[in-house]
Amino acid sequence: MVKKIFIIFYRLTVHKIPVGMFIKILMEENVRSYRYDCVVIGGGASGMMAAVTAAQKGAKTALIDKMEQKQP
Repeated sequence: MVKKIFIIFYRLTVHKIPVGMFIKILMEENVRSYRYDCVVIGGGASGMMAAVTAAQKGAKTALIDKMEQKQP
C-alpha cells in the first residue's frame, strides 16, 4: 500500500502528493504561500460535506485527507 495525501481544491481540481513529499515541502524555506478561506482536515463523510458546503457558498476551500491506496 502506498500512503498518499489527497488535496482537493474547490472546483474539483485534485492534487495527489506522497506523504513524505508533503512533509518535505512544508519544511523548505522557499515555500509558496497558499490562501484559503476554509481548510478541512479529514475526507470522511463529514469532512467532505463541510468542504463541499463551504465551496458552494463561495469559500476558497482545501480538503486534506491521508488515505492508503491499494496497489493493483
